[in-house]
Amino acid sequence: MGASFRAGASCGLDRRGLGTGLINKRHVLLHCAGVASAKELLGPVADRVAGVGTMHPLSAIADGKVAMRALKGTVFGVEGDEVGRAMAAKLVGALGGLVLALDGTQMAAYHAAAAMASNYVVAAIDAAAAVVAQAGVSPADATRALVPLAEGALKNVLAHGTTEGLTGPIRRGDAATVQRHLDALRSTPALAEIYRALARRALEIASRLDGPDAPDRAGLDAIRTILG
Repeated sequence: MGASFRAGASCGLDRRGLGTGLINKRHVLLHCAGVASAKELLGPVADRVAGVGTMHPLSAIADGKVAMRALKGTVFGVEGDEVGRAMAAKLVGALGGLVLALDGTQMAAYHAAAAMASNYVVAAIDAAAAVVAQAGVSPADATRALVPLAEGALKNVLAHGTTEGLTGPIRRGDAATVQRHLDALRSTPALAEIYRALARRALEIASRLDGPDAPDRAGLDAIRTILG
């Protein structure tokens, strides 16, 4: 590929580069934001370069320096025009990553999913730590106990998918246990709200199961009533 790559943080930066002649038709502009398309961010200058695209790492980056050394195997959301997509794919391959092809008109939905699968997993662990604190468990001990549990759940999902990977009382149709959970959370309405929201989703997942290992249907109906 004859064109060369140039990363741009914003259209403003790219316009300045174009004004100096340092960026021209030999260059491809890629941005790394996940919530917006290349057309939205780089469209105003697209006709003055070889191509534009998005190359967004699906990685929970808390330390940028560490992340740069651990990009192998990372999935990158990629979209843009033909040249932009090709350049992004080439760079992803050079980094040892994997390409996730995206529809540029649905970037906000893609990024919302990324937040739910990453940022809000952290929020769920934090909420769980706040709940277990009621049993006298310190935040540090809660993290040591809950993170491996979450990792095991994620391994189940990777191996079996979300439907077959679901475990726990809702998977069994155990309404009595769900009621006891909510009783324990009565004094913390905000945490109870989080529990109910996640439990409703788990209930939907459990409802997909069929066959001899399917949960008790009457139990699922009782849980649906309990959750409101």
